[in-house]
Amino acid sequence: MALAALSLASLLIFNTVAAHIKQQTSEIGVMKALGARTFKIAQLYLLEIFLIALIAVLFGLPLSLITAHWSSCHILSLFNIECGVLDYSIRALLLMIFGGLLIPLLAASAPVLNGARMNVRRAIASYGLGSDYGSNRFDRWLEKISAHFISTIYAAALGNMFRRKGRLFLTQLTLMIAGLTFMVLMSLIASVNLTLDNEMNRSRFDVRLGLKPDRAEQTVRELALKLPQTEAVEIWQRLPMTMSQGDKALRQKGSLGAQLLALPAESPMYRPLIEQGRWFETSDIGQRVIVLSADRAELNHLEVGDSIEIGLFSDVSTWKVIGFYRWLAGNEFAIEPVYAPIETVRQHLQLKNQASFIMLDAKIDDINEETEYLNAVKKAFENQKMNLDVYTTIAKLEQRKFVTNQFNPVIGTLSGLAAMIVIVGGIGLAGTLTINVLQRTHEIGVMRSIGARYHQIFKLFLMEGLLHGFFSWLISLPIAYFAAKPIADLLGKIMLGIRLDFAFDSLAGAYWLGIVLILALISAYWPARKAASLTVRQCLSH
Repeated sequence: MALAALSLASLLIFNTVAAHIKQQTSEIGVMKALGARTFKIAQLYLLEIFLIALIAVLFGLPLSLITAHWSSCHILSLFNIECGVLDYSIRALLLMIFGGLLIPLLAASAPVLNGARMNVRRAIASYGLGSDYGSNRFDRWLEKISAHFISTIYAAALGNMFRRKGRLFLTQLTLMIAGLTFMVLMSLIASVNLTLDNEMNRSRFDVRLGLKPDRAEQTVRELALKLPQTEAVEIWQRLPMTMSQGDKALRQKGSLGAQLLALPAESPMYRPLIEQGRWFETSDIGQRVIVLSADRAELNHLEVGDSIEIGLFSDVSTWKVIGFYRWLAGNEFAIEPVYAPIETVRQHLQLKNQASFIMLDAKIDDINEETEYLNAVKKAFENQKMNLDVYTTIAKLEQRKFVTNQFNPVIGTLSGLAAMIVIVGGIGLAGTLTINVLQRTHEIGVMRSIGARYHQIFKLFLMEGLLHGFFSWLISLPIAYFAAKPIADLLGKIMLGIRLDFAFDSLAGAYWLGIVLILALISAYWPARKAASLTVRQCLSH
């Protein structure tokens, strides 16, 4: 994202300097006629750009430090951590200083050298913007189509947009990158929300109670069913375990190890996302079968159908892997669950019917009702001298809110960068239209002298800006559609550590169309007003 912003800034510099050089071709011709050499002219313009870049760096450094400190404090506050005094990275400052001075010079070097190498005849014979427009088939085809299907003012605006095709390409590229970034970001947010919603939907319980130590199943079941909102109860049991294949212990992703979670084979309360193989069926009751996380399978090169040795207390036996699930909460600081049918585990180990977790399905419509229900459950268990484990007791809607809050710093950071890129795109468009007004001053004077009114010239330049925005949206929309999924997959894996359920935000295209048209309208307003306000005398004396 930062590189995208830097690239857009480079395009903006290149476009502006190229237009600046084009506007001063007559001055370059005069300097060449008076004996100025290519090196001296290039040195003159590069020094000008260096001074502008130096001013930008001097203003940007304190603003960057303040913004970085503020955003760091904001993110740390989400974790109840004080940010302390202002601190900064020397490496970041050096990158900003050298990048802020070097990148503008590199971006401007091509148009500066091209203008400095211009000979006297070519410089003085230059007649401004797009003097060769209409000399190729595309221009003639565009004029023919415009004349037949749209009114004169719109046809003129469309033709003016294509008069300087190099500048058109750079302006469109700037807006396209901004639009692509925005739509990909919106799709990333939609994918995060879809992933969380799907995970919540796979958990059909409303509240999970963690017991420590385990309690008699019948006792806790009867206690939970006494609450009026409770509709169904399911019991899970957890056991410490070891896993190996041959004489080699299996590698694990979580640093806190793994535990066996025994649940009913026909459990209606939970079903994880199965990436390979299958989940438990009725026929698995009494069979030694397990479902592992896809992360562990990848680390140990396991395949569906492989057999591994599982140690439960003093018993070590062989179990068959029938599936791999995707672990949404998988990270370096979590206990990795390994699922097995509770009927098999109890039969195999001759265990008593104990409860480690209680899954409750209740009549709950919103998070407030969920909180009230959970408080009632806690009170009922505490009255029976049964304390709940605060680390493993969760309410689904509250957990959904908590997980969403964990994503908010990432999404907020990306949104800020996307907004910055959109602003750069708007500045680039405003600069392009302003330069067009300057370079077409004589044309404006001619139009005013033959009767063109204020609102006609204003509409002409305003429509040119809107066409820039519309065409950039038209091009960036299909690119964003095909680019969003691989980028969302990559960002989800790198930043969030999970594979996202992809969803392209269909409203993002509509949002971006509205944003880019408003951006184009704002960017084109002042150049259009400036053009319309010019008098014939001002234009012809330019």
